[in-house]
Amino acid sequence: MSTIDTTNIIVGNSPTQSQNLKITGNNDGTFTIGRADGSQTIMTVDGSGQVALSANTTDKLVAASGSAPVYGCRAWVNFTASTGAILASGNVYSVVRNGTGDWTITFSTPLSDVNYAFSYGAIGAVAVTAVYNASLNTNTFRFETRRTDTLAEAEPGGCTVSFFR
Repeated sequence: MSTIDTTNIIVGNSPTQSQNLKITGNNDGTFTIGRADGSQTIMTVDGSGQVALSANTTDKLVAASGSAPVYGCRAWVNFTASTGAILASGNVYSVVRNGTGDWTITFSTPLSDVNYAFSYGAIGAVAVTAVYNASLNTNTFRFETRRTDTLAEAEPGGCTVSFFR
């Protein structure tokens, strides 16, 4: 391992060109990465390793436009309804099939509180289904799906669920 003992590191050809990066260490244990000419701070990392991106950087990462704030997806999953088998996911530890049209999703990292929003999508050749009953917890999310015409239990071929906070 090598150690560099300096306050600023410039990456690029000239310390004043905007396309060059400048890494600055601060006395409080934080460091910042920004444009070498000082025109933009890209991110700051505190002493515990928490990263804070500048608003301009965050907007560019998600290709957002406009002035409304951007809120990220906290967890998502695509799973086979009949088994609960996860096809793809982010921050989802497991999906358990409790019965026909009834599942419990367990988060890998708990959500901060129960005031999150969720979005559900059905995949497959079953009549249109909708979430009939949902139980929001920080560690788990349990929901049931029903036919929209009869409210009978229904199970599509697959499900997608996303969580936002």
